[in-house]
Amino acid sequence: LRGWAKVKDNVKGEAVSFDKIGKVEMVAKPSRHPDTPNNDPNHERRWATVASYFANIYLDSDDVQASLSDPTSDYVKALSAAIGRKWDKIILDAAIGTATTGRVGETGATGTGAVGTETWPYTDAKSVSHRITESGTVGLTVAKVLQTKRTLDALMVESDRVFVVEAYAVQDLLSEVQPTSADYASIKRLERGELEGMWAGFYWVLVDADLMTVSSSIVSGIAMARGTIGLGIGQDKKIRIGEHPEKSWSTGIYAEMGGGAVRRDADRIVEVQYYQS
Repeated sequence: LRGWAKVKDNVKGEAVSFDKIGKVEMVAKPSRHPDTPNNDPNHERRWATVASYFANIYLDSDDVQASLSDPTSDYVKALSAAIGRKWDKIILDAAIGTATTGRVGETGATGTGAVGTETWPYTDAKSVSHRITESGTVGLTVAKVLQTKRTLDALMVESDRVFVVEAYAVQDLLSEVQPTSADYASIKRLERGELEGMWAGFYWVLVDADLMTVSSSIVSGIAMARGTIGLGIGQDKKIRIGEHPEKSWSTGIYAEMGGGAVRRDADRIVEVQYYQS
């Protein structure tokens, strides 16, 4: 999912900021040679908290002797996959988490510049909630997908969008769409991890259910435009291999990463709840 975030690399410190520029409107030109207007848009700042994560696997010499091949490369692959999953988890949590807003040290009569928070769920200027709720046993349906598209379309959100789901959602859609339709073929390719291009106005990404927000079998699917999440990366991926004398000279495969994410613009994201049957 990193490709769907707005990324800042080489972040220093405990937090990184991302700015959102408000809407700009054109005005009528009153005459010839008027003063140049200053359409100063509203600037909203969001803050991502940077944290470090690490993991390590010890490889005993007995493990190597008992194996037909050196398992070191397999452990490196496993740690690399763990790093990728953690980035996905950070992004998904930020999508519907609490966003820190404002500018550090600023205050005002209304407090609009002070550091505050934006909670979720969010209701936009058209009084439309960006959480499609599910309190029963209905899975992900085509109707929910189209409702999500309509919510984003109404706000003129750019068409470069992704829908993040897990395996149960794909099965729900397959059970609803007719096997003879082109939609069914597209969803089958998604099930096999082969779907390229868009379906129903979204690119689709299938992730491990463990990475998603799940409460009482209700899963929160995430639909968003590219760049909706700000991702600050302090340490991208560090993997080191070395012997450890304090562990009987076992080989340690160590991995570390560091970063954080924040929701930049709630208008450009929709949470879609569905039952995990």
